[in-house]
Amino acid sequence: MKVLVLGVDGYLGFPLAIRLCDLGHDVIGVDNLLRRSLVYQIGGRSVTPIYTPKERASAVNNYFSGSYKFIRGDITNYEFLKNLIKEEDPDAIVNLAQIPSAPFSMKDPESCWLTIENNVKGNLNLLWVLKEHDRVIPVVQIATLGEYQITRWEIPDGFIEVEHNGVREKIAFPKDPLSYYHCSKVHMTINTMLACKIWDLKFTEIYQGVVYGVSLYEYIDEKLFTRFDIDHCFGTIINRFTAQAVIGHPLTVYGKGGQKRGFLSIKDSIHAITLAIKKPPKENYRAINQFVETYRVRELAQLVAKVAEEEGYKVEIQHILNPRIERENDHYYEPRDDTLRSLGFKPQTTIEKEIRETIHIVAEYKDRIKKELIMPTIRWK
Repeated sequence: MKVLVLGVDGYLGFPLAIRLCDLGHDVIGVDNLLRRSLVYQIGGRSVTPIYTPKERASAVNNYFSGSYKFIRGDITNYEFLKNLIKEEDPDAIVNLAQIPSAPFSMKDPESCWLTIENNVKGNLNLLWVLKEHDRVIPVVQIATLGEYQITRWEIPDGFIEVEHNGVREKIAFPKDPLSYYHCSKVHMTINTMLACKIWDLKFTEIYQGVVYGVSLYEYIDEKLFTRFDIDHCFGTIINRFTAQAVIGHPLTVYGKGGQKRGFLSIKDSIHAITLAIKKPPKENYRAINQFVETYRVRELAQLVAKVAEEEGYKVEIQHILNPRIERENDHYYEPRDDTLRSLGFKPQTTIEKEIRETIHIVAEYKDRIKKELIMPTIRWK
């Protein structure tokens, strides 16, 4: 199978490309390297060393049976994307080419607009190109659980049956984005559902939880590391906590810490995306809630502290003023993952094991951590 991975240079894109090559597939990876540029602009860098795309491609082709080709390009350029898909004619496409940061989207007007333009325009270009392509290519696209409204209902995969005035209908689950990044994802979802309905496209949209961890293929060669950001803009919560524990910084819990979200390891994320590629949908639009467990923020801090202390670190937990506008008190939050399980998904690891592995790797590269970027400086108001 030939798979086109858009956004291949990101946190999930590169390890996904490696996994596909490890399974014997051929991968064309496309990226404009914007993530590298944005992290650099805020003064950050990946804790893990990140090699050039050329060096990474050489390493992948050296160790795995499938072939890997990197192409530098921007999918917000319609002509580039149209020519790319026409020339490569892939069997499947994975769209990961988005700016994945809520804080960055709330930084200032320029960052907000860049997030909206990059994410929505890239998605729309892909939809229009596929409309004109001479055959249907199944696409897997990353959405986010953060699109959904937090209610006292369980959150099913994408859609819910409701009754009004005695009439039952199936509708999209209510949306309630909490940042302009999440707004961009809602735009993408609505645009994709419309295109699938009117143009007969095939999309699997993955409403993904927060991903954590780093350990995948680096034991073979350092050039196979994925990036690992721990700054307040691009670092996800467990990754930030593990870095804080290693350098002796208090684990910074935003507000009361009652915020509850879905989480999964990077191993499980890649495994689930691979399953979605392997098993394309029969319907035009398939929604998958992708997570393994749900935790409150303070529970995660306690868990990271426990594991870190077992590894010999002295850890303090500190509640700080929440820079975001969100529910901090305990609230009902129960997403379902029926579709993911129906594909045969089973977790590949445990959260404690992944935190432990991450702590070991971060400790090896802790001199690359920029402590001045840990505390949040971007506020919602």
